[in-house]
Amino acid sequence: MKASKEKILEDIFCADIDRRGVQYSRQYKCKKGRIDILTESTIYELKYELNRYNIQTAIGQLLIYKLNFTKEYKLAIVTAKIAENFQRDYLDITEPFNIMVICLSENSFPF
Repeated sequence: MKASKEKILEDIFCADIDRRGVQYSRQYKCKKGRIDILTESTIYELKYELNRYNIQTAIGQLLIYKLNFTKEYKLAIVTAKIAENFQRDYLDITEPFNIMVICLSENSFPF
């Protein structure tokens, strides 16, 4: 079975977290869904390509996941690429929610 682009993104990002020595959980199941990656300080939502629809979905997911905890977590979206027609707009959407966007190099992917 071929791995999805998002699964490969998750594997690559987790390898980077491993290199940094940070403990994390993958696909952390909680009452309000399944968090892609959870560290002691941050909730990460992964989207292979960031476009208007995916970023709106990711923001909604992160805000809902945050409701599972009394502890304050940082929120972040991890992506492999940002859609060309969306390069200037994504910060206008994420900054009001204090959500980081981490864009990994597309060159890291085997497709």
